[in-house]
Amino acid sequence: MELLNINGVDLPTPSGLIVGTMDISNAERNGSGTMIIEIIATKRKLSLTWANISNTDMVAVRSQIENRTTMTVDFIDPTTGAAGSGQFYKGDRAAGVLYYWNGEPYWTNFTFDLIEL
Repeated sequence: MELLNINGVDLPTPSGLIVGTMDISNAERNGSGTMIIEIIATKRKLSLTWANISNTDMVAVRSQIENRTTMTVDFIDPTTGAAGSGQFYKGDRAAGVLYYWNGEPYWTNFTFDLIEL
């Protein structure tokens, strides 16, 4: 397995992959002012960055995430140290053009998040 696979397609290796863990909770204070917290679920968030990516690789990555509401993502899970998998949706995407080389743009700091359903 590559570092990142979406919908069965190995993607170019990102320069940064941060695997975050989010606790989804229901919290409120009781009559004596004590906070009562109920953890409803624990979800993962993958923060991805390509520091310098060719236009060809950019199109390969975006073709797996655009026009999809959800996607199956395989990645290395730091909680288990093994391959992890889950259903995710995409967050905002951003990239800046870095330079042109032989008529092809190269992009810098292409970033987006994948959030577990």
